[in-house]
Amino acid sequence: MGEQIVLPEKVLIVEDEALVAAGLELFLEDHGFEIVGWALDGAEAMSLVTRRRPDVALVDIQLRRGEDGIELARTLHEEHGISIVFLTAQSDPATVERAKSVRHRAYIRKPYDEADLLAAIRQDATS
Repeated sequence: MGEQIVLPEKVLIVEDEALVAAGLELFLEDHGFEIVGWALDGAEAMSLVTRRRPDVALVDIQLRRGEDGIELARTLHEEHGISIVFLTAQSDPATVERAKSVRHRAYIRKPYDEADLLAAIRQDATS
């Protein structure tokens, strides 16, 4: 029997700071992930989802023009089956509690630990 080929997970980055998104893209590509692209807002994210079909999305909670990353993550997961990793500077209890209403792999605070981020992307979805 031949070895099973494991394809890299396809990752969508939803981050309103272009420099942060570009840095994440380079870091994750260096660790074997396929980056389907990065979006600065929900409209760009949904366009990439329909064209590139990511497996997991890194989602910032505070997006452009006050757009809510938690609601975007809910749509990505519930309507498209995409696993979610929240990657955000938001750590107030109310925001953390709201994020719990969306099934996600992890809630990682910025500045993030690279090992924690990699582990979160690689793990199976939880709560």
